[in-house]
Amino acid sequence: MDTITTMSMVMTTMIMMTIRLTRTPKSTRMIMVMTTRMIMVMTTRMIMVMTTRMIMVMTTRMTMVMIT
Repeated sequence: MDTITTMSMVMTTMIMMTIRLTRTPKSTRMIMVMTTRMIMVMTTRMIMVMTTRMIMVMTTRMTMVMIT
């Protein structure tokens, strides 16, 4: 749920930014740079969330095995 909401927010913000920047002709490079940076940040956050979830699941399983 969090990832879906963040993706939707990012998409809306990107659309707003592009609409604002496309009015000026020199902003094509800025749009490209912003999109690439946003994609990089989103991918890094997704990787971090996935790793944290995997670590949590592994720790819970280990604790369950130790208890049983």
